[in-house]
Amino acid sequence: MPSLRLSLPATLCLLLTLLLSALGPLEGAQPALALDDGNPFFESTWQRTDRVVASTEVSRTWVWGPEPFTGEHGEPYADSPGGTRLVRYFDKSRMEINDPNGDLNDIWYVTNGLLARELISGQMQLGDNVFEHRGSAAVNIAGDWDDPDGPTYASFGGLLDASPLSEGAAVTQTVNRAGNAGCCVPNDHGVRAGPLVSETGHRVASVFWDYLNSSGKIVERERRTTGRLFANPYYATGLPIGEAYWAQVRVAGVQQWVLVQPFERRVLTFTPGNSPGWQVEMGNVGLHYYIWRYGSGSPSAAPAWQLPSYPTWTPAGQTVNIPDLDVRYGLHLSSVNVDSGAVTVQQQIRIDSFNGAQPDRLYIQIVAAHFGYFTLDSLTLNGQPVTTVSHHGGFIRELALPPNLPTPTTIDIDFRLNVGLEPSGWGGTSLDSGILRLGYFFPIISDLHAFSDTLDPSQAQVADFDVTVDVAPDVTVAHAGWEIGRETLGDGRLRYRLTAENVRDYALLLSRGFSYSEQTTPSGVLLKLYIHASSLAGITNEAAASRNAVIFAAATDALEKLSGLIGPYVYDSLVIADSGPTMPGGLEFPSLIYINPAYVPLDRLVYHEVAHQWLHAMIGNRTLVDGWIDEGGAEFFERGLPTGFSERPSVPAGGYQYWLDSHADELVYDASRQWYFSIYEQGSRFYYDVLDRMGWGAFWRAFQNLYAQRLFGIATAHDVLATFQEYSVTDLRPLYDDYFRYPWVWELLAPGG
Repeated sequence: MPSLRLSLPATLCLLLTLLLSALGPLEGAQPALALDDGNPFFESTWQRTDRVVASTEVSRTWVWGPEPFTGEHGEPYADSPGGTRLVRYFDKSRMEINDPNGDLNDIWYVTNGLLARELISGQMQLGDNVFEHRGSAAVNIAGDWDDPDGPTYASFGGLLDASPLSEGAAVTQTVNRAGNAGCCVPNDHGVRAGPLVSETGHRVASVFWDYLNSSGKIVERERRTTGRLFANPYYATGLPIGEAYWAQVRVAGVQQWVLVQPFERRVLTFTPGNSPGWQVEMGNVGLHYYIWRYGSGSPSAAPAWQLPSYPTWTPAGQTVNIPDLDVRYGLHLSSVNVDSGAVTVQQQIRIDSFNGAQPDRLYIQIVAAHFGYFTLDSLTLNGQPVTTVSHHGGFIRELALPPNLPTPTTIDIDFRLNVGLEPSGWGGTSLDSGILRLGYFFPIISDLHAFSDTLDPSQAQVADFDVTVDVAPDVTVAHAGWEIGRETLGDGRLRYRLTAENVRDYALLLSRGFSYSEQTTPSGVLLKLYIHASSLAGITNEAAASRNAVIFAAATDALEKLSGLIGPYVYDSLVIADSGPTMPGGLEFPSLIYINPAYVPLDRLVYHEVAHQWLHAMIGNRTLVDGWIDEGGAEFFERGLPTGFSERPSVPAGGYQYWLDSHADELVYDASRQWYFSIYEQGSRFYYDVLDRMGWGAFWRAFQNLYAQRLFGIATAHDVLATFQEYSVTDLRPLYDDYFRYPWVWELLAPGG
């Protein structure tokens, strides 16, 4: 069969014009990141070298290209299961999986085809030992696709048996379109013959050998780090099948000398006139090969394989056990007595989807049961009564799930509350001097854990809520989310219709004694302030107004600064509600915070609780396992936001009693408050130390990444520490050893910078 001369349809020529314009520098380009819809094996292979190029974090040549130009397809290959392998084409090559059951830890699980060898030899490979002769490709091997004078792949066909130069010899030989070798290039730019590859009898030119062994910013385990671009220097290119030659080619319309060397899988070029980072480049072998093989056709459908799960690295103890579900909670508070604390609730938990495998059981957390306030009347699963197993005195109820549940699946729970004054003052659910606190008051899907007196006892994934509250007309309802309607019932009571989305919990406070005021922040967040009459007793109107001004000012400052430093506050409003005189400080819920207005200093309390809107409401964590993330973080922001991050807590006399990674069950609630110093203040010091070592810009870029990656999710200790390490130019692992006992700290990747 004669060589392909590329008599192409007009549409394909247009494609060539767009994709093959020039091989020159691409500095400043910001293409879409590739493979968002691809399988994770192809995606991670592309990300390793090219994600940081696509985001312009580094200026260097593409290994694959900015994005694939085909979807996933199948190609005949006799030695693959079913005789078909999985492929996807990029400008620079073709990714392929030949055997889905291969070793997932082998770097060759995803490989790229021997495309350059096929293009030069004209032998299209259809199996380990099966070939179809197509004829050598008369496609320009480098430079502009329509250059009439530059060498083609066919030009190299007669040069594959050429003898290698002596090691260290100057590379000055040339090649023309006819495939004739000559001498000499006017300027060899110091290129020398590198090491001999015994398998093929050819030497790698020094500039290419340096590139194949180079290091730089890469992505591994989905994180930026610094390492070798290629775990094996020949992973991308294969072995050299010819010597390096200089050729006169047209690049972006300009004739110039370019060094070209063919390898089994790729072609490498060296263009001295390009800017650093782009002098050595991968040729557009993937695009050239696709045209040579298919012309105006296309590959066949992808094989009907079931690829295995992509292997991920999760250190011991860093698995989130709270199930990932799409859940909507319906709460109807059909009877609420703010004087006695008696509340009747009809609840529905609607599971719209199981994200991943359906769990065989659910653990339902009921904080109010710990205080004896909760009475269960009935519980049904999809309308059928079911029994539950009680853990920790009813604080957790275990619900076994039959397999293959349909979605939506509903759990209906009828219960009653008989709320009293919670003795510690910290209770989310309490009846405090005419204020009925309803936080942590209903059953919510969680994991199996014990109640804690030292860290917030609730941990959950985000969900959506529809809430109705039937109350006497003189009762004010301070609530999370927003009100969508209000109506008068036949008995004169008011029914509030409320809703909230993407919240980790839901809370409200009810009282006859609330006064209300509001302000809007510069970024448009509505601040709603509820102060109880008992907090106004004995103070002047001027003092009350001054106190309100302090609250509004601190909340506004915190919201604006944290939105700029980390990421936007996602809720439309923030409720700040007086929770009663026995509350020792404050308590956070998504879009709503409890405060005691008599707390001193009041502005610091507001800073702390508003900071919890980022840590823990938006960027969640396992509060009882990794309490340092949110409580240490809130303490850090409480001290840092009003002082320009200059107020570092001092170490208490005798040091800290507990490691920073201590779980709630290790922390003893006692008068010495060592649990507080060890988690809150030591956590704040840790964030300050990380900020000092990373520097201002890198520290906040890491936080912004956490926000982007874990918004409405749950960040583990590994997520946080690995992200700081990724964005740091200084190795943070010695610092981590000072604070934590995690055995995996030194398994974190080197800093990414």
